[in-house]
Amino acid sequence: MRVPRDKRFSPSQLNTFVQCPRKYSFQYVERVPIERKPSPHLVFGSAIHAALDAVYALPPDQRTLAVAEDAMREAWKADKERKGAFESLEDERAWGLKGLALLARIAETDDFKQATPRALEDWASVMVEGDRELFGKVDRVDDHAEGGGVVVIDYKTGKCRIAEDGLGDELQAQVYALAVQASMKTAVREVRFVFLEAETERIWEPTELDEIEAELLRLIDKIAATTEFAPATSRLCGWCDYLDLCPAGLAEVG
Repeated sequence: MRVPRDKRFSPSQLNTFVQCPRKYSFQYVERVPIERKPSPHLVFGSAIHAALDAVYALPPDQRTLAVAEDAMREAWKADKERKGAFESLEDERAWGLKGLALLARIAETDDFKQATPRALEDWASVMVEGDRELFGKVDRVDDHAEGGGVVVIDYKTGKCRIAEDGLGDELQAQVYALAVQASMKTAVREVRFVFLEAETERIWEPTELDEIEAELLRLIDKIAATTEFAPATSRLCGWCDYLDLCPAGLAEVG
């Protein structure tokens, strides 16, 4: 059954509404076309994700740094957003070297040498209240080391801004836990966000998923009931693709 677009919600969509209802309306209700400027961070992040996906798809004894590097280079060259993302060839080269150095560090870890993922780059979804869907694309799912259930892993190439015990409050982690549990029909024992450059992790052991589902449903109901999408100004406004169209942005300029 195909779920109508206005009844499907990704973590980024939910986060957009929480951060700024007006941006949510521009992006998901009005669907205002915009021309996004390519970003070196996105090119970098996409290439690293592609490299890890290629490597972890192999048996542990076939994983090498060279395989990871080749996969990163291929993804980098194929990225349509690459042109215009960098200030110069020197800038692009610096980002590329940064990526290769990151892969070299990852290749030295026990995880790189031993992990046997159960799923990679897989879509997961869960229906709530029968007709609404929460969904997301999960980087990796492993079987739990102690047996029974799985671990959901998401790679991050940006800075870690999540408190030590704060992952359970993240909408992305909550949606992933519910969606993977429903899609794989097994308990999610851990959700783990791996911040690759910072070499740190945030780990959450989900409990009371019924309560979390109820909270997410209340958020979805709030979105559905909203008719006036008011702007919410914050430090994020400066990076908003819709700033030139936003009443708050226009007022500030005026």
